[in-house]
Amino acid sequence: MTTLETLEKALAGHDWFYEYSDDHSVWSRGRDALANISSLMSKAKAEGFSDEVTALFAKYKPANY
Repeated sequence: MTTLETLEKALAGHDWFYEYSDDHSVWSRGRDALANISSLMSKAKAEGFSDEVTALFAKYKPANY
């Protein structure tokens, strides 16, 4: 699986509103997932896929995020 494929899967499955959870385990998983997404985005950009990263992020982030 390529970095972009991994990033897309992570973005598609991310709980964008984890910060609002009262359950600490949900919050922790969301924080860790977002850190992973950030790392994947940096890696993909370093591989020369900056435009693709921007497009994927825009595709999956909620409008009110």
